[in-house]
Amino acid sequence: SANPCSRARIVRNRSMVERYAVLEEELGQGMSGPVVVAERQSDGMKVALKSLPTVNLSEKRRDALCNEVEIHLRLDHPHVCKLLEVFEDDCAVHLIMELCS
Repeated sequence: SANPCSRARIVRNRSMVERYAVLEEELGQGMSGPVVVAERQSDGMKVALKSLPTVNLSEKRRDALCNEVEIHLRLDHPHVCKLLEVFEDDCAVHLIMELCS
């Protein structure tokens, strides 16, 4: 399906790269790839960007990804990096997170 996370609060009408410049710095490596630093173009705020590929996902994995995104969007705890925005395109779901030190 074109919209794997149709029930989540996800930006689909704008490209992530319209709002954020991806920087070279890698913060770490996750199961689904690197987490990198990006910069919000409107004000220069640095954020963490994690892109989760959605191409060829099984229905079970797609549902798990959507559930994870929805739960993270609802979390608000001082010891958990806040998920600020989520963008979805044809290949991936891009998580824009607070840059925690």
